[in-house]
This record gives sequence, structure tokens and C-alpha cells, in this order.
Amino acid sequence: MMLQLIFILSTLISITEPRNVSVGDSVHLDIQDLVLPSDDLFWVFNGSNNILRYYSHTKQTKPYPAYEGRVEFNEETYSLTLKNLQRTDSGLYEAKASDHEDRVVAKHRVYVFEPRNVSVGDSVHLDIQDLVLPSDDLFWVFNGSNNILRYYSHTKQTKPYPAYEGRAEFNEETYSLTLKNLQRTDSGLYEAKASDHEDRVVAKHRVYVFCKSVEEETQQCCCYYF
Repeated sequence: MMLQLIFILSTLISITEPRNVSVGDSVHLDIQDLVLPSDDLFWVFNGSNNILRYYSHTKQTKPYPAYEGRVEFNEETYSLTLKNLQRTDSGLYEAKASDHEDRVVAKHRVYVFEPRNVSVGDSVHLDIQDLVLPSDDLFWVFNGSNNILRYYSHTKQTKPYPAYEGRAEFNEETYSLTLKNLQRTDSGLYEAKASDHEDRVVAKHRVYVFCKSVEEETQQCCCYYF
């Protein structure tokens, strides 16, 4: 009966609200489901990259080489803290408890930002950070609601929205976006969303657009704040 209950609960685990952190910061990831005293526990990144393993019978923790020195594990709560995050740390983190079989007991999506600082009039290139399937449509948005561009996978057509015509370039192979002739009002959050049966965020970038000189700041940008 207990095993059946654990199985039912584990099937209900869902990804929490995405965690947005800056390059160099830390993130704390909690357990979301029952872990038994007899369970070993391991944290993994993007399904296959091992971060750390905890052995319940010896109470020993083994971080894997790529994470030594920047991971902390709490033996009481089974939570994980990752330090000095880099953009390559963006992705899906899962905790799995294992006795007779593996059970997912936590799922967290983490996005690591490296703010992009560009000058007025310059361009910025924004890459995809997660998997996009061949069947996915893809759209880039600004500050959550302003549509920049939409790509239709079934027709291979790209539709820039009016405010971005002539300023947005889309790469159909990498799904990346290049924005040209940036202005101070272009400072903000850029997201790419892949859509098949449901929308998935596959990239997030924070961009700050600065005036090139003090004179420009005074003449053109004095009334804009971000």
C-alpha cells in the first residue's frame, strides 16, 4: 500500500515556477515529495548529468567532479544549493529517490541570466537555451506580452510583428534572434517560447540598452528609466 501511494504521488510531481537567477549567484532547490529514510537520493541536471548522490546507509554524500566546490547538500531536508551559476547551468534539475526503484521527488527549471549591455544603435544576438523540436512553432516576445516574431515550422515561414519589421532577423536553423538598431526602450526581458501542444519557454535574456555618451544621455535619454 505504501509503495502504491508513493508511486501515485510521484506521478503528480510537476515543475515549479521557473527560477530566474543571475550569473555568479546561487540557487536553492527543495524536495517536493516524500523521501524515505531507506532511500538513496541523487540530483541530476537535464536528465543525464549527475550532480550529487547521497547514500542513506552510510550517510555519505558524493558530488560529481563537475560540481565539486560549488554544490551543498542538506542531509535533513535533501535540498540542494548550487553556487556560482553560469549560463550553461540553465535547464531542468531533478531529484530522484531510489530504494527498489527510482522515483522523481523534485523538479525545478532554472534560467541563468547574464545581462547583455549594449549601446543605443547597436545590435544584440539572442540564442536558444533549451530543446526545440522540429514540429514546434516558435515565437519571441518582449517583456512578457509584446510579440516580436513568430516562426511556423510546418510552412517554414517567419512573421515579424509590425513594430520589429526591418529590425529583427531570425535564424531558422538555430532559432536565434538578432535585434538591430536598439533604443533605450528596448531594455527589458526577451523570451523564446516553443509551442506544439503547449507553450514552453526555451530562452530568456535580459538586455540593457545604454546611451554611448554623457551628451547622448542628457539630450536623448534623460527622460527614460529602466
